[in-house]
Amino acid sequence: MTENIPIEINWDRLDPQKLERMADVLRVLAHPVRLRIVELLSTGSLNVGQIKQLVDDEMDHSLVSHHLTRMRLMGLLSTRRNGSSIEYALVEPALLQIVNCARSCGT
Repeated sequence: MTENIPIEINWDRLDPQKLERMADVLRVLAHPVRLRIVELLSTGSLNVGQIKQLVDDEMDHSLVSHHLTRMRLMGLLSTRRNGSSIEYALVEPALLQIVNCARSCGT
């Protein structure tokens, strides 16, 4: 016979709106280029040209910008003007933990 085990549930963590937001963040991160961008920005801010060069120098500039825009609109990246270029940075450095967790689960 199985005994009832009392479980303390934090209902705030199960809020449907918060769960939907979490799923949205994971959907945006679920692309190899965006995962690489998180890794690159974990060491500090970079501009689009630097990110393009480090991700894939053959990739079209507009495609890199598209990935950065998706991440920025989701609130994962912040921007700062530095002279004539825009620098991108992680809003939440803990995003790297998500990437590292996915890496661990995938090996």
